[in-house]
Amino acid sequence: FCRYVDDLVDKKLDNYVSELNSIEKNLKKNNKVLNFNISSINLLIESKSIRIENLLELILGIRKDMNIKIIKTKKELLNYCYLVAGTVGVMLCDLFEIKSKKSYKFAVDLGIAMQLTNIARDILEDSRLDRVYIPKEWIDISCNKIQQPSNKSRKKIKHATKKLLELSEKYYKSCLKGFGYLPARTRFAILLALITYREIGIKIVKHKYSNIYKRESISTIGKIKCFLKCIIIFIFNKNIHKKNLVHNSKLHEDLDNKYAF
Repeated sequence: FCRYVDDLVDKKLDNYVSELNSIEKNLKKNNKVLNFNISSINLLIESKSIRIENLLELILGIRKDMNIKIIKTKKELLNYCYLVAGTVGVMLCDLFEIKSKKSYKFAVDLGIAMQLTNIARDILEDSRLDRVYIPKEWIDISCNKIQQPSNKSRKKIKHATKKLLELSEKYYKSCLKGFGYLPARTRFAILLALITYREIGIKIVKHKYSNIYKRESISTIGKIKCFLKCIIIFIFNKNIHKKNLVHNSKLHEDLDNKYAF
């Protein structure tokens, strides 16, 4: 479902606007979707394994992608990250049948952290779609200047990227405190995903802000190193398996209090 609605807008598939409208309308009116491509989501809705509110929040985030040209503030950025990625974290908590509502806050942080990494990685690619997700209060720059940057523009992009990755790091560190809520059978896999995604930001900085001229990725060898790192952390970091760690409420001060988590 998440991939389909995202691709629907990003790739501008046939009648994507009316199709997204139809999916949203059926979720609100009938508590189900009629689109054959994603009808399997109805089983999860009927069994209450995921909540319609979170699906609708995700669609709201996807709609922002349809209209977005520039994000003005850090607050707007974080709310966008929640809608398109934090919602997925909340839905995973429900799918994993995690009973504690405290887990949602840490799951939201993981989604936000990963989306911030996405934005840092895809600055050049997004500019080609006429989108700038870096807050205007951090950097006032056009898509053309991102694609053909002067020395001054490069410095601005590097500074903004640094701020994005520093912000993502706060959310990565926070979500690690909630891993104890995850079922043991999924804890390792989610930790590996976090480490691998986090590595993208590390590579961007290591390669002198390579996001200015390419989309950074993790090589096969890099993924093996991430896997080995994951094993070490999983075995020796006892905090990964604790449930009583306190969430930093300041991380959610900018989020709209109407969200379903």
